[in-house]
Amino acid sequence: MKKSETVFKREDRETEGNSSEHVERCHSSWFKAVVYFVYPKIKDLQKSSLILFGFVTGVLLFDIKIDMVIINEYGQRLFWTFIIMDVLLYQARYQWNDIRGLREDIALGKSDRLPVYILGKRPAVIVSLIILFAKICIAFFVLMRFGGKIKIPLFICMILLILISVLYEAVRTGRYNEGIFFIVCLGYPLRILTGLCAAWPEICHSSLKILTQPFTHAWTGLLQGCNSTVYKCDMQTSQLLIIFLLIAFFFYGGFCVTIPWTCEALQQQYKEKGILKLHYSFLFEKVKDRIGQPKAQGEDDFYHLRRKGKLFDPWNTYYMFAMLSMSAGFIYLICGRNLWYALFEILLIFFSALLCLAPKKRSLCLMLTSLSLCIVKTIACLLFCSGNIWIIYIGIFQVFFLVSYVALRYYFDPNFHMLKLLLKIIIGKDTYDYLKED
Repeated sequence: MKKSETVFKREDRETEGNSSEHVERCHSSWFKAVVYFVYPKIKDLQKSSLILFGFVTGVLLFDIKIDMVIINEYGQRLFWTFIIMDVLLYQARYQWNDIRGLREDIALGKSDRLPVYILGKRPAVIVSLIILFAKICIAFFVLMRFGGKIKIPLFICMILLILISVLYEAVRTGRYNEGIFFIVCLGYPLRILTGLCAAWPEICHSSLKILTQPFTHAWTGLLQGCNSTVYKCDMQTSQLLIIFLLIAFFFYGGFCVTIPWTCEALQQQYKEKGILKLHYSFLFEKVKDRIGQPKAQGEDDFYHLRRKGKLFDPWNTYYMFAMLSMSAGFIYLICGRNLWYALFEILLIFFSALLCLAPKKRSLCLMLTSLSLCIVKTIACLLFCSGNIWIIYIGIFQVFFLVSYVALRYYFDPNFHMLKLLLKIIIGKDTYDYLKED
């Protein structure tokens, strides 16, 4: 009798344990579903920093006087811009993308997309559509209610984002590879432009004015350099340099998407059921002869494009044009002052090309050489040419592009999660791993 009672008690404890584990899994699944509908691309949180990047650029370049009133006003502008564009519109755009790509995501077993695993396919699509349209309506309501001075430029950015989203889905449905790459790249300068508009809403009117002027007048500075004797750019020069900046971030977006997509294509081809997306197949064809089937002991070669590259690999082409765009801005800025500094740009482009061709074992040396050129060039211009803030900014952008390229190409991690990285930095890796065990 006692033996049977002991068996029953043990079974009850096991049942309770299994039940509690099931409840925890359900809570975790529902929490993930809620997080998805609020902010679907939390894994790519770093992209939102481009809005901040553009905002800081606008504040610094257009000589905005800083006091408590300005801090309050511009803080509100940045906050509402982030809410409208990033939290509402961009996330609604990602939800729409997940709805249209539902079949592919389920076939690939992606768990960070539409939560069909808890709601079911049809309910998940319906709920996502309702929330998607609600976010768009809320975005326009918030713009009308709190937009203030940035209402018109931000409205233009919103329309551009909606147009880009529609065009992307159209070219993806039509399977136009080049169109897909082009449309995706447009999202990166749009984020920069959004931040610029929040800091300096007059940019839309002024930029349209300068672009409608005769080209001979708009590019007078190319022959004369900057006007002021203290080497401080006039508004026309700053606007033209912003155009160089937006073009550079277009190409930056190119290598930021083609490198991860190529790695995903390799993973799908060699470790899963095969490549389902046509533009992934296009990228896979570029590297299949050099990468080949990964060995069990050498999976690093599978995830990273570490071997020798070609200049006409899509990611290398995008990277070179991103650097060339900023170099063109620098040469335009110093033109009429001292063309010897253009030699720094020629050397920088040369070493950037070598980096594109280099395997991983040579990448560190070439990266350090390029970084040194950027730093020396910037310091020299500041010391001997009475350089303005654009000199610093161009150097910062080139370093940013260089480090991003090396990190993506040689150290790409398919499991990278920006929020998790921030948590590890804040609470420590040991605590993070300990909490994850539970």
